[in-house]
Amino acid sequence: MDNPRRASGLLPASLALVFACTAAQADDSRIDGHELRARCAGEARRGACLNELIIVADMHEVVAAWGLADSQWCMPEDVPPDRLRAVVLDYLDEAGRELREPSTRLIAAAYARAFPCR
Repeated sequence: MDNPRRASGLLPASLALVFACTAAQADDSRIDGHELRARCAGEARRGACLNELIIVADMHEVVAAWGLADSQWCMPEDVPPDRLRAVVLDYLDEAGRELREPSTRLIAAAYARAFPCR
């Protein structure tokens, strides 16, 4: 991009797009660990579970790529969705885990533990 004014407008526009996309899911995204476990434990709501897991992974990648925050985990590109589900369920099922926290925070913590940056 040769026009610096045009390039400088991309970040705010991109951020607006990201927030608009996540706002569209605002009702579902404010679930806690209890609801996340219910979605991920069985097959009936598997799609809702995987959607939540993939959104967190994708948003982390975008934020890190834009330099807005350091990477909190280093997930290989070829991790299958069912592996993500197993990682999160293992994390949620640990004894004493506080499941009243927002699901996004719990997912991020599970990914950070399972896929540490070395």
